[in-house]
Amino acid sequence: MTRLITTKQIVHAMLVAGLACGWPIADALAHAHLAKATPAVDATVAAAPTSISLEFNEAIEPKFSGAVVTGADKVVVKTGPSAIEAGHKKVLLVPITEALKPGTYTVEWHALSGDGHTVKGSYAFTLTP
Repeated sequence: MTRLITTKQIVHAMLVAGLACGWPIADALAHAHLAKATPAVDATVAAAPTSISLEFNEAIEPKFSGAVVTGADKVVVKTGPSAIEAGHKKVLLVPITEALKPGTYTVEWHALSGDGHTVKGSYAFTLTP
């Protein structure tokens, strides 16, 4: 008789093997992750944002965190120095210091989490006329 192995059984076996080998599974899950962004990921907005707000699932180090915003033409948008939002060590604010034209913008962010690991990512939003 043939016995099928389920995906759940494979994942369980991999986790058991990883723990037995001492793999730092918990460390991989402990890094900061982007939880919320304003403008939101893949959002279409009618008003040009004056800042980008990046909220993480844990506190980040502001001196080693930031973002670069580029337009569809790949030209970097002028921004001011990024800073942690007052009273919220999980929220990074990046002020936009130039007028944005309608189009699609990419936000490439990086952050140093409290555990000393750097994380990075990107997302886009569109400004309509």
